[in-house]
Amino acid sequence: MYLNTRTGEFIAVHELTHAIGTEQMKKMIDNYRKSNTEFNSEVEGLLQNYNSTEITEEALSDVSAQLFGNQEFINNIAQNNPNIFQKIYNEIKYLWHQFRGYKNQDQFVEDLYYKWTQVYNSNNKLNETRNYHISSNLSNDIDNILINGTTRNKIQVRDFTPEALVDAGLEDLPMEMKSSHIRENILTLEQAKKLGLKISNKTHYHGLGKEIFIKAIDQLDSPVAIYRWKDNNGKNTYGSNDYIVLTELIAKEDGKDGRVIVPLFLKNINGRYEVKTVHRKNGVFKYLSDNKNYLDKLTIKRTNKIDKVQFPVSPKSSSNNSIPSSNKDVNTTTKYSRVIS
Repeated sequence: MYLNTRTGEFIAVHELTHAIGTEQMKKMIDNYRKSNTEFNSEVEGLLQNYNSTEITEEALSDVSAQLFGNQEFINNIAQNNPNIFQKIYNEIKYLWHQFRGYKNQDQFVEDLYYKWTQVYNSNNKLNETRNYHISSNLSNDIDNILINGTTRNKIQVRDFTPEALVDAGLEDLPMEMKSSHIRENILTLEQAKKLGLKISNKTHYHGLGKEIFIKAIDQLDSPVAIYRWKDNNGKNTYGSNDYIVLTELIAKEDGKDGRVIVPLFLKNINGRYEVKTVHRKNGVFKYLSDNKNYLDKLTIKRTNKIDKVQFPVSPKSSSNNSIPSSNKDVNTTTKYSRVIS
């Protein structure tokens, strides 16, 4: 592996490539080469250093360093591969936050963050939360559920399983939720009555509102903590397929602040998992303490890998001066000079 003497550049290239996946990254580069003859020529020149005509794992970092700061490539990915764009951008933001505040913050990471944030903020398809961490039609599905209050079917709320849960050994599957639970999570009791919905002692309307509800589903990607119930725990309604996810959200109910939690049922049923509910819970840490013998806390590799909610982010004011307006690409001309075995 080739290591750039600029620490931030090496870390950025390594982490960004890892976030996408080596094979997927190679395929993406090869596709871009076909559409951009100038870039293809640059890649062919780089590959001569490796005595190869194809991108090897060794050459991948060097090619990627040239690519991630290329404005035309950034625009191309944003337009044609928005999910890939989001993966890269999430990783860039994570790295930027890691370097932020250090006196010698690496300029390469700073410039990448600025470039990708500019494209993210200018593309409405990218900077709407629901397009990435949650299913693309969730907002419209919620509106339909609230307007047509008798809807009983389940709807897909996420297109993939949060990374922390996949890291724990779960399959990467879509996640769905009962329409009735969505209504109960979002609406207040008064709102439910106006819609003529069922009111009983067993029905609890939490009144989180649509925005908090969507943020909670989004924050499954950046949980504060995740707990898994043990089998034979004395609580007949829970088992090892049941999880509790703590978010950073605080919401009011009955005039009191409480942590928003998301209980999950993660048994593969017809290729899907279930979000059981989303609600505010007062005294959640006491509840977890009282049940500590029945719960296992999952290890989360990166609780801050993805920003808490993917709304548009403004770049730091200092970043505005890091790339002149006439500069098309981030400076990635520094070559890898030291070899690590």
